[in-house]
Amino acid sequence: MKKIIPVACILFLINFNLSLFATTPQTKHSDFASDSLVLKKNNSKKEKIIFSGKKIKIWKQDNRMVKGVFLNIDNHSLTLIDKKNNPIKVLLSDIQKIKIIGSLFKQIAAGVLLGIGIIGASLGTILLVASLGSGYGGSIVAAVAGIVGGVGAITLTPGILLLDKKYDLEKKWSIQTN
Repeated sequence: MKKIIPVACILFLINFNLSLFATTPQTKHSDFASDSLVLKKNNSKKEKIIFSGKKIKIWKQDNRMVKGVFLNIDNHSLTLIDKKNNPIKVLLSDIQKIKIIGSLFKQIAAGVLLGIGIIGASLGTILLVASLGSGYGGSIVAAVAGIVGGVGAITLTPGILLLDKKYDLEKKWSIQTN
């Protein structure tokens, strides 16, 4: 019975990790109208589509930041709605970086998973170093260190994947317009 619980926990974490890699059907830029912002990775076929209603943060060329809900895009600018429901027009040529802001649950989940992962991996490393040269007892501590460090590393991965991603329009990404 004592062996079943850790195995079940590890299987749950592995299953949770794999579910994050589930793919959705790919869509193309031509499938969307002016209410979606399409970012295309340079020298690649990767596209990121930002639909109307998503919260985004934009860094402009003059080092100012604008945050709001994406409304629409035309050939020269995109429109955001700020917290006070004021429309903000941003010229496409002024955009340096774009960050899609995830839901509050996603941000909290990423923080918790990152925290658990860092603590687990660090504790596993500390236990492993402490077990060196400790004889028979040290091998037991080393085994525990491997488990704790492994669980920490497994938990760290989905935490990293859940973080909000920035798209650098000066180097790797560009905005697709009709």
